[in-house]
Amino acid sequence: MKTGEHDLDGKLFIQAVSTLPAWGAADERRIIYVEDVNKYYTGTDSAWQESAGQNFDYGAILTVSGTYTGDVLTVTVDDGSAAFGNALYCAADFHYERCDADAAATMPCRALALEAADGSKKVLLKGQICDTDWDWAAGTVWVSLTTGELTQTMPVDTGDQVQEIGFALSVDTLWFDPVSIIAEVA
Repeated sequence: MKTGEHDLDGKLFIQAVSTLPAWGAADERRIIYVEDVNKYYTGTDSAWQESAGQNFDYGAILTVSGTYTGDVLTVTVDDGSAAFGNALYCAADFHYERCDADAAATMPCRALALEAADGSKKVLLKGQICDTDWDWAAGTVWVSLTTGELTQTMPVDTGDQVQEIGFALSVDTLWFDPVSIIAEVA
């Protein structure tokens, strides 16, 4: 992307400035190119972070339960049982609910819940997420046959929906980057 161009979704905008402005809450998901020092800065949830070129540095593998880093969006979650780390799909009303690999109507997974319950909530679209209740082995993670859950056991029964959503970075941390194609087991 060049200065003044939007990304494919039109959500980020690179702005050229002569000096880095003070950070403000509205700067989250904004990229600034500072001409005087020839560097890019990305707005995070609390500060400007220097970018290596146009790459986002996700930092070290997370180790604190309930933490995350990556692309975050605030959406309406209609599922009062949603919990941190639950797999969510986007329903016909553009609200989010928990996925279930047993039911094609509740797939594909588009995000992971970052806040519990229903209402206006933050979700992770891509990035790292840590939950010390998880006990991952090295390898791929899929949407589970248990509503909202994730698994390292690929669904294999007739009618099951198979979607890879990421891989384990550690026993407690997942790299979430859902594949948009799902397969139904015949």
